[in-house]
Amino acid sequence: MAAEDTVLPLTTSTGENSESPLLISSMPPATATLDPHQPRTFAFPKRSFGKKTVVWRAFQAKWFDSYSWLHYDEANDVVFCHLCKQAATEKKLMASKCADEAFTSRGFSNWKDATASFARHEQSKCHKEATHAIVTVPSCYKDCAEMLSSQHAKEKADSRHMLLKILSNVRFLARQGLPLCGSSQGDDSNFIQLLKLRGTDDVRLAEWIQRKSSKYTTADMQNEMLLVMSLRVLREIASAIRKALFFTVMVDETTDCSNKEQVVIVIRWVDEDLIVHESFIGLYSVPAINADMLTTIIKDSLVRMNLSMNKIRGQCYDGASNMAGAKKGVAKQIMDIERRALFTHCYGHTLNLACSDAVKGCKVLKSALETTREITKLIKFSPRREAIFQEVKKDVPAEIETPGIRLLCPTRWTVRGDSLDSVCENYSILLDTFERSLEIVSDTETKSRIIGVLSQMKSFQYYFGVKLGQLIFGHCDNLSRTLQHKDLSAAEGQSVAALTITTLQSIRTDEMFDLFWEKVQMECEKLDVEKAKLPRARKAPKRYEIGQGDSSYPDSPKALYCITYFERLDLVVSAVKERFV
Repeated sequence: MAAEDTVLPLTTSTGENSESPLLISSMPPATATLDPHQPRTFAFPKRSFGKKTVVWRAFQAKWFDSYSWLHYDEANDVVFCHLCKQAATEKKLMASKCADEAFTSRGFSNWKDATASFARHEQSKCHKEATHAIVTVPSCYKDCAEMLSSQHAKEKADSRHMLLKILSNVRFLARQGLPLCGSSQGDDSNFIQLLKLRGTDDVRLAEWIQRKSSKYTTADMQNEMLLVMSLRVLREIASAIRKALFFTVMVDETTDCSNKEQVVIVIRWVDEDLIVHESFIGLYSVPAINADMLTTIIKDSLVRMNLSMNKIRGQCYDGASNMAGAKKGVAKQIMDIERRALFTHCYGHTLNLACSDAVKGCKVLKSALETTREITKLIKFSPRREAIFQEVKKDVPAEIETPGIRLLCPTRWTVRGDSLDSVCENYSILLDTFERSLEIVSDTETKSRIIGVLSQMKSFQYYFGVKLGQLIFGHCDNLSRTLQHKDLSAAEGQSVAALTITTLQSIRTDEMFDLFWEKVQMECEKLDVEKAKLPRARKAPKRYEIGQGDSSYPDSPKALYCITYFERLDLVVSAVKERFV
């Protein structure tokens, strides 16, 4: 090592191991609370080494970087092992015999072999034992209360993270209207399978699912989560409704597939931006649907939502006696509490009743609807006949597009026109389908149903009834769809109904019937349907005879069906007028 002439030694001691125990007594002991003393900018004094050739050597500050445990004593120009000296002072060195006294008590100053000595000491048993006693043990064995507290905090954080994941899982399934269990239970349910899918991106979630208990996935826990979320939604809806000045109550009841009476309650209100809202607030299963029971449910729902009965300005129900009764109906009982809560008969129910009135007294329309329903049931409820129908449909030229068969449901308001239209558009295809089905059907009852449908479809009366129903119900279905828009007001509903009445009246003319009759006849010839003919004339019962004149009877099929055409249009127009205008 090169000598540095600018620094003079503090002592004249020479030799390779110039360590003096007399010089160590004044050194401050290293304690557990102090870091090793490492003066990097200190001017380290030189010592002389060798007898023949004297070499001056000094401690190097760079050794602190390589050996962080070095503790330098400036007064005596020696170094100690901070860890070993502290362990020896606290009597934590079990192998005291193998303790390196140069680094624990006397001090080390042989700068000639310093790096080699430091390396040997770092690998010595004494240094390893001191490191374990001073560094490793305190870091592993902390205060018991502190360790339990930190572990508890970690468990809470993990549980909170997993609970939020599970909550988001339940919210997604509820938002999409999907059952949590589905058709399977346990690990095959929609809820668990969705959790496992999300666990592929979150290892902690996958491990959590494998736990045997306390994983927040039981049915009771799921129901509680759904209840909490539903109450949160209801609170937000109630808060928004309370900001509005007034609102309308809409209630309807029906029987579900499990034969239970269900009551639906909806609040219609307008916000400060004049945007109309219809908020669903409850579905209740009730033992009876009498007026008192329904009124109690409405009042209870409003109390739960913290909505005042004095803000009700409208009521909308069907026209049944329990809802619209003049003495004890729900509308009357609500008006006794708030007289400004005006009752409006539901326009959808009103139009449905008007259409029913138009069908009741007409044998042609009634028979056509019954046969159409039987046709749609034979196709839609039989996969075999549905396949035959699709096979026959492939033979139709590609440029002719026909809709699928729509089932005619007698209780729905906007499907009658579509169902009749689907039969008319696929008339020839249906005839071929039923003829092919007769060749493969072995059941007597089904065969008789198909034969009956075929005979009806080949009759002019049925085809005329289908086309007349398509004409009338097409306009009524369009009106029904318009009336079901939530943004439509009562006044606008009456205006739309008036437009429909005007449209129906415009086709009640001799010219329009002539066009309708010619079109029906042309299509019957094309479809190989029998021609129109007059039924056998029958004398009317005496109770229908008025006066002394001879009874009249249509002289042609056109005159006979013209009467039916005008009667049905007059009846549906009068029914809509009576209920809307």
